[in-house]
Formats: sequence, structure tokens, C-alpha cells
Amino acid sequence: MKIVRCAFVSAAVLMTAGCTKLSQNSTLKNDGSATLKITSSALVSVLEQIGKQQPPSEAPKPLDRLSEATWVATLKKTGADVVKSATTEADGWRTVEVEVALKDYAAWSKKRSEATAAMVSAAAVNFDEPPLGGLAARFYKTDKPNVAKVSLGTPLAVQLAQAKSQLEKLAAIPEDQIEQLEEQLAQRRDEAHLDDFRLEARLTVPGKILQTKGCKADGDAAVVFKLSGADLGIDGIKTSFGLKDGVWATFEFDPKEFKIALEDEAKATEAKVESRPAAKPSEEEGGGRQDGDR
Repeated sequence: MKIVRCAFVSAAVLMTAGCTKLSQNSTLKNDGSATLKITSSALVSVLEQIGKQQPPSEAPKPLDRLSEATWVATLKKTGADVVKSATTEADGWRTVEVEVALKDYAAWSKKRSEATAAMVSAAAVNFDEPPLGGLAARFYKTDKPNVAKVSLGTPLAVQLAQAKSQLEKLAAIPEDQIEQLEEQLAQRRDEAHLDDFRLEARLTVPGKILQTKGCKADGDAAVVFKLSGADLGIDGIKTSFGLKDGVWATFEFDPKEFKIALEDEAKATEAKVESRPAAKPSEEEGGGRQDGDR
């Protein structure tokens, strides 16, 4: 079970890049336009150390990937209008802030979501650019004409579906081996600064929030999704951080003012990710819950 144990520890560390903090604040209007503010912080010393461990042929280095120039270039390439950007440094952290304007947030976000899902499905994540798709929103119709559903969990749902067999293996590991896995993760926690990790996405919609799942309402018109380093334990990984049903909210809108195009949401059977049967392991082989329901 050695390989399985190490794989999960590595996945937890690499998935979070514990020495980073990322927040996204989106404000959506009835006409579909939006402002998007992204704040990305990185612990310089840790990313520099990771960069030194990379082969000389590999590029870009972690700090370059999370630089202001890279964020601005990546956002412009997606069609976003960059309004302003800035970089500050304090207490060993480098923080990049970028604000963009979008004419059609739903269409832009859908493309980001689909691109991320395609990369995850093909196991071809683009390490040359900052992570945009993981916080993308999708807007769907519901059975009520003046109620929409916004989903922040599409890329996450794809990843969880692909990892299902591995998660089932982890759940079947004996308690004594779970303890060993926890010890391995504890050893990496300080090294990778997992406790410093923060991920937050805030979306303000032109309407009234009615119900949430995997996130929490912030006032009448906004929802917030948060994940912190404290959530990154074995129990969290075993339960997919309590997010197997995705991250979404429903909201009521004014049909006279609301101009955002809503998609038809695919049924669970239609959205199911294809996966190959897991290979039988040889003798060498061996995601903090947020209950925002209202």
C-alpha cells in the first residue's frame, strides 16, 4: 500500500500548493456584465525552493507562474479587459491583485470551466498559467421561471468523479495504515505551509439567494466558498471535503431585468465521467466540510 499512501499525500500537497492564497470576488449585473477581482498571494521563500528543485529545462518557475505579468497576460488571452493590477510584498509574501471587466461573465466563465474540465479529463493540466477555471461559475435553468442555479463546482465535480476509485481505496485502508498516512501528511504540513493555504470565491448575483450547497450565503445576494489549510487532512480527503454534491446556489431574479442566458443542466447520468476500471494493485502498491445548506 506504500504507493497508494504516498500518492494521496503528494496529491494533497500538490493540489493545494500550501504556500499560496487565492481569492476571487465577482460581481454580476442583470445585463450579464461583471467585474472580477483576483488576489493571489505566494510565500516567496517556499516557491523559490520549489523552483530550485525543478530541472533547468522546466519552465516557468513557480514564482513566474504566479507573477503579475503572467496573471495579466492569461486574463487578457481569455478576452477579459484588465482594468488595473498591482504587486505588493510584505512579511515574505508576494501579493498580486488584478481587476478585470467582462461583458458576458456567464459565457466567459463557461469557457473557463469547460477548458479546465477538458484538461482534468485528459490529465493535461497547464502548469504555465495561473488557475482560472477552478473558480468558474455556470448558470442553469430550474423548474421555476424566475429562479436560476449557479454552480461553482463543475471542475471540482469532474476531479472527484475521476478520483472515485482512489477515494474508495483510501476508505478501505486499515486504521493502522491510516495513522501512518496521517503521520506522512503531518511531516509535510509544516514543510509545505499547508496551514497557510486559503482559497475563497465570492460571487454577487443580481437577485436574492434562496438555497446553498457547499458554500454559504453572505447577505441576500452573495455566496462564498472557502477552503483552508486546516481542512486538508486525511478525513477531508476521504470525504472529498464534503463536496461530492458540488458547490452551488439558487437565486431569485427579476425576469423583466435579468438578461443572462441560462443553460440546461445535464442530468447526473449524462454528466458522468468515463473511467477505466482500476488496475489490481501489485504487492508493491499499496479533500473540510462546509455545510452551507439553508
